[in-house]
Amino acid sequence: MTEEEKKKIRDNAAQQRVQAAKNNYDEQLRIINEREKLLLGNLELTEAQRTQIQLNAEEERKKLRETDLENQLLQNENAFTLLDQKYNRELALVNEKEALLTSAVGLSEEQRKQIVENAAITREGLQKQRFDEQIALINEREQLLLSNTALTEAERTKIVIEAEQQRKDVQQSRLDDTILGIESELNALTTSYDRKRELIGQKEAELLAQEGLTENQRTEIRRQAAAERAAIDQAELEARAELQTAYLDLAGQFGSFLQQIAGKNKKLAIAGVIVEQAAYRDWE
Repeated sequence: MTEEEKKKIRDNAAQQRVQAAKNNYDEQLRIINEREKLLLGNLELTEAQRTQIQLNAEEERKKLRETDLENQLLQNENAFTLLDQKYNRELALVNEKEALLTSAVGLSEEQRKQIVENAAITREGLQKQRFDEQIALINEREQLLLSNTALTEAERTKIVIEAEQQRKDVQQSRLDDTILGIESELNALTTSYDRKRELIGQKEAELLAQEGLTENQRTEIRRQAAAERAAIDQAELEARAELQTAYLDLAGQFGSFLQQIAGKNKKLAIAGVIVEQAAYRDWE
């Protein structure tokens, strides 16, 4: 399922909640209007009585609008809570699966690394969906609040500003969570050097995507990313050098051992020399 398809599902769910509430509201409004019409159909009513019926009906409609708005806002708030519970459960399952798979006996180091990387990617995707759905709920709440026709211009402006701040808070939480996940995977001993380079690129892109950055801040983000890449390149070179030294030491020891036990066996002695020379050629 693509991100666009997931977004469409989330939007449809929000629209269905709004539509269900609207249908209930419309039915109750219809009842109030019909009762008002029936009462006003009495030809013996005085003008004062007719006015009172209309005032009573308008008051009922006003209360209905207020109650309907309160119910929809409550549903929106509950949806927020259920959303967090849903994704916390899904993330817990990912963590359990990762722990179970990595505990299997006989895994190669490469297989273990792949399991950890796949789990990190899955967690990142789930968190992105969580934050996207939170934004959708904030948008829905904003529209509900703005639907109140009795609002003053100052109240409408306040609602818009608060919703925008909530969206910014979610975006900041998403960024913080993404960076935390990247740093955690970067520091894991099982993460390959190529994966670390990929993660640094992701972190750089996330940081540069922030709104309102100055040119100096953007330059500093790029500088830090370049420094981290250089550090990884250096670490990989040092690891290769250590591995090379260990390999040459082992091959030299084995070649010397063959020569020591060869005695008068020239073939065995020659084999020892060949092992030593081959080891050095492999690393040239």
